[in-house]
Amino acid sequence: MTLAKALDLFYHSELYKLMSEGVSDMHCRSDQYLVEELEEEIQMFLNKTL
Repeated sequence: MTLAKALDLFYHSELYKLMSEGVSDMHCRSDQYLVEELEEEIQMFLNKTL
């Protein structure tokens, strides 16, 4: 995956929306937690589109 595609996925994710709005203290979570949340969100999106 290209850097541009990875950034596009992140900046259009629900996780990014929550982080940028300061919801649920997402900005205080560990890197590992955030990665797992993003992976789960992307997987759910892919499952819906298949």
